[in-house]
Amino acid sequence: SGAGKSTLVRAVLGLVPAKSGRVVLSLAPERSIDVHRASAAGLRGVRRQMGFVPQDPGASLNPRRRVIETLEEVLVAHGLGQGDIATQRALESLSEVGLERRHAVAWPHELSGGERQRVALARALIAGPALLVCDEVLSALDPLAAQALLERLRQLVEARRLALLFVTHDLRAARCLGGDLALLHRGRLLECGPAAQVLDHPQHEATRALVGAHRRLHGH
Repeated sequence: SGAGKSTLVRAVLGLVPAKSGRVVLSLAPERSIDVHRASAAGLRGVRRQMGFVPQDPGASLNPRRRVIETLEEVLVAHGLGQGDIATQRALESLSEVGLERRHAVAWPHELSGGERQRVALARALIAGPALLVCDEVLSALDPLAAQALLERLRQLVEARRLALLFVTHDLRAARCLGGDLALLHRGRLLECGPAAQVLDHPQHEATRALVGAHRRLHGH
């Protein structure tokens, strides 16, 4: 806590200004957008390329809308379909994250925590983003639900060839996802490199302390 993870997420999404550095989203070899220098119209286009899954899906899902309405709303907002077309795409999106047709007509309060998190994932993916940002999405789930969601997420990222920014304090999840791992401490970047390399051979004192505490807690 207090490392700056959520602030980093908000900066990447263009929700807070970056005091230094740049946030550049590369959409194609010849097309990239500086998130913090884009015009209002350009930023709207960028937002379609970014999917966001928050830590607490219960707070982000409208309690007055059924699941399918929440997903259809995203498509309408981005001009990607409405009516029967939006409904069909919403059902396909739910199936993609492991939910069934019966979940489409449910209210958020009727779903388990894991199901709500999957709805949030479906909502983040339905517009076809290039970048998926997940902020502590496993923290409120029991171990079985967390593992199932993590595996589903890994499959989706691979199948869709998504760029993934996965914010977590769970080192096991970071190792499972692979890719590059960056460790933040009090707003500063301590280490960055392949996940296995950083976790197996930590260089910074704070990183070694974190990895050691994790090993003592989990026995490996």
